[in-house]
Amino acid sequence: MVEGQQTRDQKISELVKTMEDAYSFVNMAEELKKNHVLQTIVEQIVKQTIECGFFIQEYGRRHFAGEWKDPH
Repeated sequence: MVEGQQTRDQKISELVKTMEDAYSFVNMAEELKKNHVLQTIVEQIVKQTIECGFFIQEYGRRHFAGEWKDPH
């Protein structure tokens, strides 16, 4: 059980890193502002990372660092 929790915690950490990388890419890509198609894609990425952020926040409240907190 502990090993499974550590694996999940590691995956969450990897997700956070991926989100950071995505935001860094968007930040650096000034040309995206000029291209409507790419801008739409970037907006979708931002929306998805916001959803991931909510997921991570909830995960952290209940599970992170091997501690299970019953939601009920």
